[in-house]
Amino acid sequence: MEKYRPAHAPRRGQCFFVAKRPSEIDRLGGSTENVYLVEPGRDLLRVDSAWIGAINNLVALRKADGERLNGEDAKEVQRNAEAYWSGDKHPNSYGFEYLTSTIKVVAER
Repeated sequence: MEKYRPAHAPRRGQCFFVAKRPSEIDRLGGSTENVYLVEPGRDLLRVDSAWIGAINNLVALRKADGERLNGEDAKEVQRNAEAYWSGDKHPNSYGFEYLTSTIKVVAER
């Protein structure tokens, strides 16, 4: 994913994952043990993590078949990664998450 990350986008490994509503956190795979109302940083980026799921499924499929990714697979990975970073909605979307490198905690929920 980092290979295709635009320079303006926060790094996935060094950012906060934010949802618009607390009800979306669980569906997006986040923990609901500690939920905070936050003000995100200026670099807030909307992404659809279903694109990452599509990449993971392709890699897992090839691995299960004992194969490596081929050239067409690599192109598909790139297309999916670029769609993720562009904020495109995946056809099988289960919602958007938001990435930001900084937050300000406003309240605990």
